[in-house]
Amino acid sequence: MSFDVPSKTVRLVEKYRPSTWEDVVGHEDIVSSVRNILGRHGTIPQFMFLGNPGIGKTTIAHLIGKTLGCDVIEFNASDDRGIDFIRGDVKRLSEYSVQRVVILDEAEKLTNDAQHALRRTMENTPATIFILIGNDESLFIDAIKSRCAIYRFAPLPDIAVRDKILDIINKEGFKLDLSTEEKKEAIRKAIIVLVDRSNGDMRAAINNLEKIITQDGTITPESVVVLGQPLNILASIQMALKGDFESGRDMLETEYIEKGFDSRLVFKDIYRSLKRIDNRTHRIRLFEKLGEIEDHVKRGSDPLIQLTCFIAFAWKMPHLVKCPVLEK
Repeated sequence: MSFDVPSKTVRLVEKYRPSTWEDVVGHEDIVSSVRNILGRHGTIPQFMFLGNPGIGKTTIAHLIGKTLGCDVIEFNASDDRGIDFIRGDVKRLSEYSVQRVVILDEAEKLTNDAQHALRRTMENTPATIFILIGNDESLFIDAIKSRCAIYRFAPLPDIAVRDKILDIINKEGFKLDLSTEEKKEAIRKAIIVLVDRSNGDMRAAINNLEKIITQDGTITPESVVVLGQPLNILASIQMALKGDFESGRDMLETEYIEKGFDSRLVFKDIYRSLKRIDNRTHRIRLFEKLGEIEDHVKRGSDPLIQLTCFIAFAWKMPHLVKCPVLEK
């Protein structure tokens, strides 16, 4: 018995990764500033790129190396966070006299001792350009930040994500099932959901596009079911506000676990849902609590536990209004 081995294919997210500065979308100001630095004579600074995943930080880091025509070495600092990693692998690579770019992804996960060792390495190896990539600026020591040109990357705007998705559909020759008005509307809504679910993350949007392409290269209303329906976060919050904590918690768990949404998506939908809560005091205090639990998740707390805490706070909210001392 023999099996046909499929030919090697390139994933869309890699095929459409920007390979030139002109391909980068949504970060025109950052691109302009970085290209100005690379184009002028003189010393090139170390860089720090901050922001959510999937929005172009690593891509721009590689474009820096490509523009300079030098080797690019990339490490994920979360794999080895200690001082020995900096004193060993990183320092050894940076001791060469030839110019090279060293990218440290998730660099904020380096220990404080490792960051101090990295600071000394950065000072003593002028031929090496370090590009530190991270999500949380507060986890970097001041001595590292003061030695870097810092760029903060915002999530990509929805229109940039939408235009890229439509461009890929056109270039790949994917077919849209527009045979009826109902199907046209379903496909239109699918593109909206795909963009919305990306949360400004181009990589996530392109990966979701791959999910909804059928074997014959068509996008149909049936194939987009995998994207799921919008989260019903508002209902769970309202249940908790009315005193039914268990039902609110169970509904949120169902949305988060069974539908398989990531925490960033849930936080975005909570943010939108809070805008629709009529009680101004409830709305403001819940916005404040949302910021608190999102920060805890970024620092490593379990998202489900933090979301449950949010529902518990919503349940307590009417009581806090009646008796403000309970806030303490």
